[in-house]
Amino acid sequence: MDFLNTEHGYVAITLFLTAALSLVGLAAAAWFARFVLRSDTGDEKMRKISDAIKEGGEAFLGRQNRTIASLAVVFAGLIFGFYFFQEGLGNAWKMTVGFLVGALSRSASRSGEARPRACASSP
Repeated sequence: MDFLNTEHGYVAITLFLTAALSLVGLAAAAWFARFVLRSDTGDEKMRKISDAIKEGGEAFLGRQNRTIASLAVVFAGLIFGFYFFQEGLGNAWKMTVGFLVGALSRSASRSGEARPRACASSP
């Protein structure tokens, strides 16, 4: 029991609890996803409303992504200029590429949010 009272013991407990709670969270997410995907999609009127909301949401997210992309290009230019004049070309391109990789990763990770899978109708 002396191990648990050391710094390494606290780290081990923290890592174990983090992993265990992560697995619980993933299991809950899988259960909720399965529940939603098996739910009835509703009658024709509900599906029309749902489709209209989906279409509006996709249009909004498309416009939002174009705006963010434009701002990312502007900020990439500013970052490049700042680092170029402060530290030279070596760091300027590294910082700019790092920023753009982060921006593209954000965009790629959220691109699927505008296109949710359709729920299967219940028999």
